[in-house]
Amino acid sequence: MGSTVIEVAKAAGVSTATVSRVFSRHPNIRAEIREKVFSIAKELDYSPRFRKNRKDVAVITPSRKVFPVQAYSDMIVAALSEVFAESNYRMELIPVQNLDMLYNSRICGAISLLGSGFEPDWSKDFDIPLVCINYYQKTCGNIYTVCSNEEQGLNLAIEHLHKHHHRKIGIILTGVRDQTVSNLNRENAFIRSMIKYGMTPEPNLIRYVDKNLYEQVGKVIQAGATAIISSGESEGQRMAYVLSLFGKKVPEDISLITYEWPHVSEYCIPPQTTLCQNAQEISRKVLGILESCGNGGKVPTNTLIDYKLIPRESVGINR
Repeated sequence: MGSTVIEVAKAAGVSTATVSRVFSRHPNIRAEIREKVFSIAKELDYSPRFRKNRKDVAVITPSRKVFPVQAYSDMIVAALSEVFAESNYRMELIPVQNLDMLYNSRICGAISLLGSGFEPDWSKDFDIPLVCINYYQKTCGNIYTVCSNEEQGLNLAIEHLHKHHHRKIGIILTGVRDQTVSNLNRENAFIRSMIKYGMTPEPNLIRYVDKNLYEQVGKVIQAGATAIISSGESEGQRMAYVLSLFGKKVPEDISLITYEWPHVSEYCIPPQTTLCQNAQEISRKVLGILESCGNGGKVPTNTLIDYKLIPRESVGINR
């Protein structure tokens, strides 16, 4: 059985509060103290919050300043709540900026949405599993990923537009190009899918948007796009509004595929054709991984979940 925080603090000659701050990566801890505590904790087989036979799970949500993804977070958290409640799990929402709350939480595992930078150090600090949703980076130790299949999803969108005779297709990606691996995955998947269907993925039709949506949409229109794919669950209405400012009717003048925002996308005018992340299946896979870890079963390190295409009225025939 591992040691307690009191034993680690005593051996290191520091307070228990200092030990907690070391494991929560507090910035005001001197490097020599940090290394000493980690070294002694390893010698004493100390792990901050390991709890057996519990069904409490922490869901770590991203910073809104870095990932302003309200619709995405709401969709995933709602699905997780439903699936985990069915198996009598209790969820505790923890903002990433309050990660030190984990040390006061009696949890058997944790879930990270999108990734916020703490993931690579998880195995050093905790011996409970962390499952990252839509975190497209290499993992090791007790870290696992469940991600939406960007290649398959973009292929569905391009195929649908190709069947409607669109050949000049643009894509609007939310955020800064190198901000997230998911953006690069979507860009690369878009390029490969365009080539697959015999079309040219023109660079001026691939645009990234931080705060200048109007400008970037204008450039895609100027480049002659007859259809646009807009990433991000919260972006559908904004895209429709910006297109209207350019005098473009959907789908008469330009077709539009967005990402599904449940109970919203279907009520846009016109109702929007969308790529939909399978939040329920993602949640079931996450639950399965945590339960397998608890039972000592074999767990896949990376799992991909396919998108669904929901055809509605925002895609028309290009004449």
